[in-house]
Amino acid sequence: MIEPPKNIRLIYYYHNHLKSKNIHLNVNLSNKGQILNEINNYICSIPKETQKIISEDIKNNGQLNIIGIEKLAWLNNEKLCCYAWNFLNPSTAFQQQQTFTNTAFPINYCQVLPKSTPISHDERYYLLIDFFDAWNANADIKFGLMEFIKNEYKTASERKDPFKWLTEDDSTLCDWTWEYLSKSKINTRIDSTPINNKEKYLYIYIAFYLWLANEKEVELFSIKISKAISQIKFRRKIKEKKAINTYVNKDIKIKLDRLCKAQNKKINEILEQLITSEYEKNKK
Repeated sequence: MIEPPKNIRLIYYYHNHLKSKNIHLNVNLSNKGQILNEINNYICSIPKETQKIISEDIKNNGQLNIIGIEKLAWLNNEKLCCYAWNFLNPSTAFQQQQTFTNTAFPINYCQVLPKSTPISHDERYYLLIDFFDAWNANADIKFGLMEFIKNEYKTASERKDPFKWLTEDDSTLCDWTWEYLSKSKINTRIDSTPINNKEKYLYIYIAFYLWLANEKEVELFSIKISKAISQIKFRRKIKEKKAINTYVNKDIKIKLDRLCKAQNKKINEILEQLITSEYEKNKK
């Protein structure tokens, strides 16, 4: 018999350990007590001489394979957590990481990664913990995968930031940028559509980090999007302005130019200043 472990995460591991041996239990995965009861019912159903062997095998594997929560603290970083989720997701980026898969680890993570589309950091965080718990691999192998992901993220995030002008609360620009990435086929390795502005802002960066591009391609992209955003900002700036076509005497134009130079302002700013001042005087 297996006693309730102090670390509740071990119960899920016990269940998945049996599942990896083609022992399928009919349980509600949200009910930890039921899972443990069914595991013990299974153990009681097998010959007595093997019950202790199976129990010890389950518990020993759990101790070897479950990673302490403190070792998963890196998942608290929202960008890194989102990167890890999309990096591992077999329908997006990680299936293309042949270097890692072929040379380092005999991975069966595709069958283990939860089939879900998280819509928040909290959901991704707990799903990734579930993944590392459910993955029937030695803790050292899991640590190796974690380090690989973190190193890939570090390299990608050290690229020149082409979105310095973007803020999380600017929904218009976030929508435009996400659409721009779609048209540029840079976010093709993201297998979900962000449902709110915070998620969209986050996914813009993650799509860029997951983009397998060389330095020249990144530089060209940065130049193009900078030019495009400059046009958008310019159009925003003049949206509430009206053009004035008029003529003034040459000496007035000279005086206007001198005022601009003295106050370090543009002609339209000086005109707005003078007109506002005169308008306020006439209101009195």
